[in-house]
Amino acid sequence: MVDLRYFTYSKSETDTWAYFMVNLAAYFSVSLISLVMHNDLDDSGLGVPFDVYVQTTKPNRCIESEGFPWNVCAKNIMFTSKGQRINLRCNGMNENVTKIFVSRGGPDAIPVFPALKMSELQIYGVKTGEFPRETRW
Repeated sequence: MVDLRYFTYSKSETDTWAYFMVNLAAYFSVSLISLVMHNDLDDSGLGVPFDVYVQTTKPNRCIESEGFPWNVCAKNIMFTSKGQRINLRCNGMNENVTKIFVSRGGPDAIPVFPALKMSELQIYGVKTGEFPRETRW
């Protein structure tokens, strides 16, 4: 995911939980997750803690919440300077990854957190399998 259009980071006032989610659409052995902060407009997004999770089960297309639990890769990490790159290795949970999830707080977090700002999320790894074909309705 690369998004250098700075104004796509905003969220509406009715959103209660802002996050980035990358669906890999297959099983991957992930060796590295790299997050990059390229915010040239201001210092927003710096010094703001966030968490990174991975999902290692095939997601249910009908009921997204059944895709939980998410495995914590890193908690309370933050960007401290513009252009900073944070590299994560999710030791012990990098096999058969299906989704990467980056958020501030969780879906039932109170108070409501503002949107997380970053511009690049890179995932390095090897594809280890396909999802089984689903029966059409």
